[in-house]
Amino acid sequence: MRTTVIEVGGMLSPLSDLAVQKRRSADARLVLSAIGAYQLLEALKAAERLSEREIAHRLGYILGPGRFRLPRTNRELAHVAETATHQRLFGNAQAQPCLTHTRPEPVLGLINPLRMSRASAALGYLGHGGTYDTARLLFVNRCSWAHALMQSAALLRLDPQTVLSGAELAVIRGDGDPAIVLRHQWA
Repeated sequence: MRTTVIEVGGMLSPLSDLAVQKRRSADARLVLSAIGAYQLLEALKAAERLSEREIAHRLGYILGPGRFRLPRTNRELAHVAETATHQRLFGNAQAQPCLTHTRPEPVLGLINPLRMSRASAALGYLGHGGTYDTARLLFVNRCSWAHALMQSAALLRLDPQTVLSGAELAVIRGDGDPAIVLRHQWA
């Protein structure tokens, strides 16, 4: 059975949603973030596994990543998320992997204020794939639920087998059948 509680943060107007958050634990060591609908689905799968393994975490969906940037002008300052919003949504977690639908490096710069004092990494488009379906594109670009778990373990300095089976780990390392990761579906 899966329970999903979603909090919408910073509702300034119907068009200014800052983030939604699936709450798992107030004392989360990990905040798994997603930018993009398909990335959110992969993050939800990863969150399901983290719950199964009893790893305290939060899952944040960033609707407007530009609202979390460092402002360059006073005009921009009026539109970015306040520090209290950052704290409420992302807390004091040690690690923050982010799955994104874009190239990952610019996203790290864009959401820099969210990363302060956290181990962080972004997983996103690497230019691989071509005509694959969505699941295979996410996989070859290292943005699947299993890649997110591998990155989460690395950021938390956990043994990867804490969150992945031996077969799943082999797939992520390039030694197994990708179908093992690709067949993960919602129950």
